Amino acid sequence: MATHLSIPEAIANDVRRIIAETLRLPVEQVSLDARLDEARLGIDSLGLIKLNVALEEAFDITLPDFTTPEQPHIRSVGDVAALVADKVSAHANGGAR
Repeated sequence: MATHLSIPEAIANDVRRIIAETLRLPVEQVSLDARLDEARLGIDSLGLIKLNVALEEAFDITLPDFTTPEQPHIRSVGDVAALVADKVSAHANGGAR
């Protein structure tokens, strides 16, 4: 996954905000380094599905299901933000959503 430095700030902030809203947490508790499986985020498999849908709708992209074993590289908020940034960039450049 891309480093946090390569994620556009606007996308990183939007992803953090969407995750915070989905989990009903203050955005300050959702850092890019926060792991999705951490107790402080309190996200379960249903929460991951809701998050997928919220991000897809917000950015008009299609994301892989975060709950599948085929997505082991998506472990942190930063990983999610990097994936969203990649998908948004590909979509903007005429690629697949």
